[in-house]
Amino acid sequence: MRIEAHTDPQAFSSLVHQALCANEAENCLGLGIIDTLVAQPDRYPKFHLLAALDGARVVGAAWMTPPHPLGITAMPDAALAALAEAASGLAHPVTSVVGPRPGVDRFQELWTTRKGVKVQGVMAQRIYRLTAVTPPAGVAGAMRVAGAADRALLERWSLAFSDDCGMRSTAKGAAEAADFAVKQGSRVLWEAGGEPVAMAGFGGKTPSGIRISWVYTPPPQRGKGYASALVAALSQAQLDAGRRFCFLYTDLDNPTSNGIYQKIGYAPVCDSAHYTFA
Repeated sequence: MRIEAHTDPQAFSSLVHQALCANEAENCLGLGIIDTLVAQPDRYPKFHLLAALDGARVVGAAWMTPPHPLGITAMPDAALAALAEAASGLAHPVTSVVGPRPGVDRFQELWTTRKGVKVQGVMAQRIYRLTAVTPPAGVAGAMRVAGAADRALLERWSLAFSDDCGMRSTAKGAAEAADFAVKQGSRVLWEAGGEPVAMAGFGGKTPSGIRISWVYTPPPQRGKGYASALVAALSQAQLDAGRRFCFLYTDLDNPTSNGIYQKIGYAPVCDSAHYTFA
């Protein structure tokens, strides 16, 4: 097993694309980030791309867009060991890792042993896929695309979303996310009574689908079905635009969100985890 580093996103995509597409839903995060690096090179000015090879055969892939986590696909244990060694020499420190279980669990064991660090936190996740929407009934309001006038709101809610998820974020990161969302038209709001009451986003295009993310409802508006209605409407809009699938990640410690997504048509694909290192 060997790890091959790449600096050209297009060449890396050509190398790993077929292997990742064999499990498109499971690998939706990696496929989406690689697509973004190819199509929007200014989005992530710093990046690392690593292919795990057994001879000439691709058996896994990893990527990192600092300060975001090291992302990994499923791969053999021998490849995970080689990846842990290669990741030790990256120009940017690995402060967290995300990927499907059980591989990501094995990687964190290898990493904490190698680096002498401890796990600061872990988020148990599940990846879901949707092919048809069952919209919730009786929810007041409608979806609209967030625009420049919503930029300050997007910044506040982006930071609140990250805090709710226990993710490392900063005001600068939230501002950059809001600016990018306005520029790309990639955030939507559910509006009820003339006021925005929930937010969601989309991005990370794969060959057949797209990932839904940034789902957030401020505390005073929770429990009214707004997020369910918004995710359902956004997912339907993506299917109507020609996507075969929509994907999303959930926090398994939040049974409410896992329940509502399944009610609108999202089916579990696999479990994942996000480890943060002290």
